[in-house]
Amino acid sequence: MYKTYVTIFIVLLLGSFSVVNAEESMETVSAEKEWKVEFNTPVTLESAEEAISLRNTETQQEVSVTMSYGNKKSIVVINPPDQGYTYDTTYSIQVSDEIRSTGGVKAENTFSKDFVVEKDTFASWHSVRTLDMKNETVVHLLADEPAPEVTEDTENRFDEYDATFKLGLESSSGKKVMDFPFEENKNISFLHNDRENIESLFRKIDDQVFIYSERADSSLTEDYAFYVTAEDIKPLNFSFEDGNTSSYILNTLGAFESLEGNKYLQSTYNNAVAKTLRTVYELDEETLTFREVSALTDDEIEAKAERGYKNAHRIIYDDLLAVHNGLYENRDYSRIKEELQPFLTDSMITNLEDPYYSICVACDSLILSSDWSWDIHKNVLENTPGRVIVETAETTGNLTSGGFDTITIIKENGAWKLDALDHQGFDGDRNLDLSASEAKTVAGHYVNVQGMRYVGSSKETVNVYDGENYETTVYHFMYNGTEYKVKAATGKVDQVFE
Repeated sequence: MYKTYVTIFIVLLLGSFSVVNAEESMETVSAEKEWKVEFNTPVTLESAEEAISLRNTETQQEVSVTMSYGNKKSIVVINPPDQGYTYDTTYSIQVSDEIRSTGGVKAENTFSKDFVVEKDTFASWHSVRTLDMKNETVVHLLADEPAPEVTEDTENRFDEYDATFKLGLESSSGKKVMDFPFEENKNISFLHNDRENIESLFRKIDDQVFIYSERADSSLTEDYAFYVTAEDIKPLNFSFEDGNTSSYILNTLGAFESLEGNKYLQSTYNNAVAKTLRTVYELDEETLTFREVSALTDDEIEAKAERGYKNAHRIIYDDLLAVHNGLYENRDYSRIKEELQPFLTDSMITNLEDPYYSICVACDSLILSSDWSWDIHKNVLENTPGRVIVETAETTGNLTSGGFDTITIIKENGAWKLDALDHQGFDGDRNLDLSASEAKTVAGHYVNVQGMRYVGSSKETVNVYDGENYETTVYHFMYNGTEYKVKAATGKVDQVFE
């Protein structure tokens, strides 16, 4: 409700009331106008409620209003009706001579004031969704057709809500209708089951930001963010860590929430790694940009993941070898739990307990033994202040089939700890697919030399133990008279013997 005061001056003369300096011309006011009647002496509120009335001059019906004192008892405020005044309608305020001062002095004359309520800027539109923003500003989703009724026949339908949509901005500055402020023309649309659809796709994030989501497919939306002031609605852009920018973000869960300190959290489900991933943005109100905020650099991510992983490997295998060599009689996981705590979360420590008891030290059965190739594959999936998720890869070797490892590290009490490891083997649909340059790097690591010379490529079949075999490119290199070949799909290096 937007409250604007207009004052009527009534002055006490010679023990009685009479009116001076009263505006006689018709005045156009807002539908939420509050009138302020000011006297030069305190009056009783009871007599004001009896003496002051308001009526619709077109219907001649009296309008029910409430009254209250202003900041002093010589000011009486006439509050608007609960639903506001009717647009484009004339009203009249009547002050009878029954008004009395707190000293009991009765007014000598009466007073009246006519006013007309402005026309409704939204009159030709239907407000199908409202968002209450800061400073009593309201954003309306306006449609030129009423929202279709949701029934059992339509609640799950995917028919379009056939209407033209605009934005309405209502504030102390008034009302205005505006187009969605996109950089390019877009067709704003909602489905026939509009009430569920509109609430989820046109939603308030906090008192200054709202989002319109455009369906990209059945599970994915393009989310556009807007910044609201009392005067305007402006589009927000997104700036990402890789230097790219966009007018929208892709979302699957519709989750975008406000945090403290002008920061915002997006949560979206990633099918490739079967995890809900989070991104933190900081709003720059000057440039109207959401900037992605990262907790760690790529080098820091690699270092902290390796720290937790390698220390956990060391602690577990030191204990297993001590048992194997007779230093301890039996395996006892509780013996190393405390030592693991600086490097692993409680859940990770729990998950490693069963492998600790079942692992075969004397054979090729290994845990926490991956040799990650960060320079070949590193994909940071989440980089937030409390959690980082990164995917890297291990090339296929003589003792490992290789694959992609998704590593989760969590910050606990100021320390980054390994929280989860998920492995996915290479297959025909997803594998390393190395370039010749990347294969040369892998071969160089294998021989621990530089200066490999590329001599050509061929094709080979990759045999998959529990899946379908597939074909891959094989790159050939020479070093010091010896040939090495690298499979592009798996990074496996083989020395070629004559």
